[in-house]
Amino acid sequence: MGVIHGTTLAFGLMKTQGYGHIINISSIAGLLPIPGQALYNTTKYAVVGLTQSLQLELRPYGIRLSVVCPGAIATSIFYKPIIGKAAEPDPKRIPTEAIGPELGAKEILSSVAKAKEIIVLPFRDRMTYWIYRAAPHLLARTFRKINEKRRAQDTNQ
Repeated sequence: MGVIHGTTLAFGLMKTQGYGHIINISSIAGLLPIPGQALYNTTKYAVVGLTQSLQLELRPYGIRLSVVCPGAIATSIFYKPIIGKAAEPDPKRIPTEAIGPELGAKEILSSVAKAKEIIVLPFRDRMTYWIYRAAPHLLARTFRKINEKRRAQDTNQ
């Protein structure tokens, strides 16, 4: 509910002043059906849907919106599972394609300045999103393999 409450509060102020730009944070999982994360995907798709709907509804008030859908950003999220015990910090857990938070922030600010409505980063995840939008069937096989691998790991544990 944080995104809804924050957006509602920001809208009130921005409507009064006649302009503004709301930036909501989702995830690449809000654009791609990442296997093994159905609940997480659902919440992130909701943030994207809310933001895209409000992009149309709030424009007459001079308010723009962007939704940021980050993929691999080198933060402590790689050590903190949603369920279970946190892992010890280990740089090997961070994907090689991950970018640092500072670079991510610069990319986001640059995209907002260009009035981009959907901001996907890093570049590899942006390309994956473009491929998925153009031809979802091309990634379906990859997503099925990821799911099979996760199921096999769960079975072996």
